[in-house]
Parts: sequence; C-alpha cells; structure tokens
Amino acid sequence: TTQKQRAMKRIYTIAFALVALFAFSQNATAQKFGPKIGYNLSTIGVSGDNIVINGETVPAAALGTASNMTYGLFYKAKLVPMILDLQFEVNYDPRGTKLDYLFTYEDIQIPIELSMEYNYLTVPALLKAKLLFLYAEAGPYASFLLSAKDKASLTEGVEIPQSEEEDVKDNLKSTDFGFMLGAGIQLGLGPVYLMGGARYTMGMSEIYTDDYKTAYDMQDISFKHHVWTFYAGIGFGL
Repeated sequence: TTQKQRAMKRIYTIAFALVALFAFSQNATAQKFGPKIGYNLSTIGVSGDNIVINGETVPAAALGTASNMTYGLFYKAKLVPMILDLQFEVNYDPRGTKLDYLFTYEDIQIPIELSMEYNYLTVPALLKAKLLFLYAEAGPYASFLLSAKDKASLTEGVEIPQSEEEDVKDNLKSTDFGFMLGAGIQLGLGPVYLMGGARYTMGMSEIYTDDYKTAYDMQDISFKHHVWTFYAGIGFGL
C-alpha cells in the first residue's frame, strides 16, 4: 500500500508539474509581438467560363497558381486564458496568377506565359482558439493595393510590338476584403512564442474596376483572390 501511495504521489507530482509548465507557457504568451514569414500560393477565382486577355478569349480554367514569399508583423493578445487569443497582423502580401495562352499577331498565334503580379498590404484580425499546442484561427481581413503588373514571357526568337511588363494598377480596385481560416501549432518558451501554420484566404470582393470589365465585356464575370499561405513566426513579450 505504501509503495502504491508513493507511486500515485509521483504520478500526481509529474502531472501537476506538466500542467503547471503548460499553464506557465500559456501565461507567458499573454502579449506577443514579432515578425512572421510565409509562402503564398495564389490564384484568381473566376465565376464564368472564359475571360479576355489582350483582346483574346481565354478559358478561365487556364488560370494557374503563382508563388511568392510574404512577410509581416503580428501582435497577439490573450482574450480568455488558455482558450482564446486575438491576433492582428500587417503583411506584405503578393498575390495573382499565371496562365499560358495564344496571342494573335498578324494572323500568327504566339504562345505567351502571362504572370499577373498584384501586391497588397493585408491587415487581418484573427481569433485563435487554442487546445494544448494546437490552434485554429479565423477572421476578416482588409487589403490595400500597392502595385499591379502583368509580365509576359514571349516565345524565344519572336519579336512583336508588345511590352513585356505593363503597369495595370488602374485596372484593379484599391482595396480587397475577405475572410481567413487556418490552423497551426504554437509553443511558448518563457518570453518567446513560436508559431507555424497554414491559412486559406478567401476574397469576397471584386478585384477589377467596373471600367476595366466593361472595356472587355466581362461585366457578368466576377474575379476574386484565393490564396494558400504557409507561415512561421516568432514573438517576444511586451
């Protein structure tokens, strides 16, 4: 009986120590601020079957995926101890898409790879529900357009009077709004907080201006951003 009591006491002591360590870890991450880095895989969701690029009708299914690095800062504050946090971020957020299509010039069809590079400053506000070292996050975001360019890669040896890079910022709306949903892991090491996860960004507002869509007879088609982001960050206590 004495040995059993000692064994149970050890188990209780170890369990208490683990709980205390986890509680300390969670409490130590009450408010954190730091940098984050990630990798965007983005495309543009289209409601119709076809779009118009440089006067050419292109199947919407031809839109591919663009990949870019993303950088930012985050601030995390505790709402409910060990359960719920609120996280604000400011991110340099490259988005866009790529596609291959045939451009017609003087009755000759020339294959072109077009990269649509749209760069935003994105500010999300995320609720983070925590369970041990895991978390799920969700919340709205607002994005502000910084720059927008179309870059065309022409077939080698072909010369046509077309710029390889075009500023198209006037074709896009200056703001974008939507919703983010993600999950990841977190670890509090005293004053240091580590996190890493994956996030899906679903744009809910139209990307292009009405004038641009009217010029190419695409008034009935909607264009919205869709982005997968894989990221990591480190925070320090305030």
